[in-house]
Amino acid sequence: MRIRSGGGEAMNNGPLLFLGVLITLASSFWGLVLAPQIQFGRQQPRLIEATGEYYPSPRPGLAERGAEVYRSLGCVECHSQQVRQSGVHFDVWVTELTTNITAAVPAVARLQSHLNEADVAKALGKLPARVAMGLDAADADDLAKKLTAAGATAKPALVALGPDIARNWGPRLSVSQDYLRDYPVQLGQLRLGPDLASYGTRQTNENLILLHLYEPTRTMPGSMMPPYRFLFAKKPYKFLDGVPTGTIVTKVATGESEESAGEVVVPKEDALALVAYLTSLKAETSLTEAPTPKVPAPPAPPAAPGQTPPLAPVPPVP
Repeated sequence: MRIRSGGGEAMNNGPLLFLGVLITLASSFWGLVLAPQIQFGRQQPRLIEATGEYYPSPRPGLAERGAEVYRSLGCVECHSQQVRQSGVHFDVWVTELTTNITAAVPAVARLQSHLNEADVAKALGKLPARVAMGLDAADADDLAKKLTAAGATAKPALVALGPDIARNWGPRLSVSQDYLRDYPVQLGQLRLGPDLASYGTRQTNENLILLHLYEPTRTMPGSMMPPYRFLFAKKPYKFLDGVPTGTIVTKVATGESEESAGEVVVPKEDALALVAYLTSLKAETSLTEAPTPKVPAPPAPPAAPGQTPPLAPVPPVP
């Protein structure tokens, strides 16, 4: 009787098992390492033609140091740096009247059935005027063309949507381009505090930021943020010479009376560095993949008789 050994079959299938394991590891390596590197790792700062500057621009040395202070204090555990966006719609704005307002009002009213002529006349009395809201791209473009043909130059304007946008945490969603200067990227996961992706745009008062770091509940009642008083020092008045104006949390700001003599609260280097980092967070540049909504500018005033109208600004040469 001939008995077939199971061990022999296992040995014969060994190369196939090894090949399967190798393919599995290779595909995992591709998906987790190589593919992200190809998609994001080769990105470079982008030249913005309107300004002639690269985005994102390098942070000053003090702000770079502040990023390390931010990381060492664990701020990323309570703050995110990623504005989320749920979608977009388009508004239509009339930016200029190519005919007199008396002729334009009936035409606009016909195209906008929800507005009567009195509402249209009131809206067109001050340009730019928004005459339609919440349209998709095709409908907004079509309406803008019809309004222009009716004697009122119109343009569609993108409007970003989402809770983060409504909270004024940023004008648009965050994309990978915003983080090219960050190492490590401090996206964060929790939002016990507000998102800081564009904090430097909405808060420019450095002294107010310092006061918030020293005593959060004075600037935001009910705040759960702990006070970072170790970033400050109390010094006698005689040591204030040479301290820049606007970087001192004064005795009045910290709740001490005017008559209390002797000391004021002065930020240490780490506090100033942290403020420099926070004010450098400005993810608002309009990008192709993440355009920043803009309300159309009002029309230029007509030139006086005999005066040459002003020329449009010429963008810088790349």
